[in-house]
Amino acid sequence: MQIMDKFLVNDWLKSIKKTEVGFVLDEVKTYKKAWASIRIKCYDVIKYFDSVNIATEIYKPFKKYPVVVFVKTSTEKSAKRAEKFKGSGCKIIYNAYCDHLTDSTRNDSERINTIRILQCSDIVVVCSEEQKQQFEQFHKKVILIYESIPEEYFSTMKEHTEKECPTLIYCGYAHKAKDTLSIKNVLKKLIEEKKCKLLYLCDKDPKIDDLQYEYLQYDQSKIQQQLLHGDIAIAPRKTDGIELLSHSFTKVALTGAIGLPTVASPVPSYLGSPVVICQDEEQWYTELSKLIESYKLREKKGKELRDFIYRNYSINVIGVKYKKLFW
Repeated sequence: MQIMDKFLVNDWLKSIKKTEVGFVLDEVKTYKKAWASIRIKCYDVIKYFDSVNIATEIYKPFKKYPVVVFVKTSTEKSAKRAEKFKGSGCKIIYNAYCDHLTDSTRNDSERINTIRILQCSDIVVVCSEEQKQQFEQFHKKVILIYESIPEEYFSTMKEHTEKECPTLIYCGYAHKAKDTLSIKNVLKKLIEEKKCKLLYLCDKDPKIDDLQYEYLQYDQSKIQQQLLHGDIAIAPRKTDGIELLSHSFTKVALTGAIGLPTVASPVPSYLGSPVVICQDEEQWYTELSKLIESYKLREKKGKELRDFIYRNYSINVIGVKYKKLFW
């Protein structure tokens, strides 16, 4: 386990108290070091319930819970634990994700253990419509609950001003930053013609060849301020496989929550939102050019997206859905 942080200390102090819900994780890390999906699906949900005086915590083996929630788990240990809980009287909820669940040719441990936990679960929670369609082939009660955005994101608001060199920002894990190569020619042309900058906000230098860019190391404790270095967020992504279509709205929500206009590939979960969707390189060039040239348009698109995210994805909205799920 990592060095204790405030979240884990507070969680451990609940050990001597009666707790209604235990969240089961494959690995417990500090809030700062946890995978983004675990922070969103577990840590932020626990923090929300703390704020409304409802006792929830990370699962502790020496305690009994009326409700247990398996969070994105797919290990042998978690599968065995779920099988042990089955028939014990507690409600089992599986907050699940598997990008190849319906691919029967891939009998790897992740898929096998996911199915084992599914067979023990009373309710399954997923974060995108595409995942819901997959999981419904294996379970009769699958509920869609979007990933939430913490309230602190909305305490920061990008102030758009006229700039000679606006910054395009990509925020995400370095190993996924290669998705930007799908629009490499567009980015090179914009950097040359519009004199804009390209910034990668990642856990480490993504080492993108043949592109002029700057790099800023992602720091969860400073993320809102770090995002303010950007003027326009970009989220290009390949969409030529079921696993690539299953992504949640979170990637564009994190940048949009602080008021950055966000331009993205046509991932299904992005459709119907104020995210600017681009189908091809020509559209990417056209839409980014408009935003680069007009700070008023950046301001308008950023506010529209921010307001949409607050209404649909803030933790206060998503937390209520979890409350209804548990009780």
